[in-house]
Amino acid sequence: TLVHPLSRSDPLAEYCLCLLVRYPKLRSYAAELCVDFFAHTEDRQIFLTWCNAPDVDSMRQGLDTALQEYLDTLLSKPFPPMSEEEQEHALDDCLYRLWERRLKDLKAKEEWLFQDTQSDNSAELEELQQLAVRRNTQLGEVFLHRKARKAKG
Repeated sequence: TLVHPLSRSDPLAEYCLCLLVRYPKLRSYAAELCVDFFAHTEDRQIFLTWCNAPDVDSMRQGLDTALQEYLDTLLSKPFPPMSEEEQEHALDDCLYRLWERRLKDLKAKEEWLFQDTQSDNSAELEELQQLAVRRNTQLGEVFLHRKARKAKG
């Protein structure tokens, strides 16, 4: 049986899902989203169903009863009126916060891998170092984008 997702929800992922299911014009952002942003199974299922459904009614048909209730909860959350530009800005900010969190989680896992790697395995250590450089670059890009967004408005 499915635990009610709101009992252990992720507010950032939930906000992202609220934006997506409420504002169909945001569908063009789907390519920038990653299922790994959604840690909870229910959030992942809602996101994957949203990706594969043309609208909320079709989406509802692909969900079991508990997830239909969760979708209804997302749709019924109080939201201030938003212009298209405000919707895009809200989702853009949400996406970068999700990316930032995901990259930080990956960096933490890298730290653990570095500590766990045998020091005599230089090929594996080199591969981990290259991965760390890529993650640092991605994390830097996220911070620069957020800084530029804040400077604009």
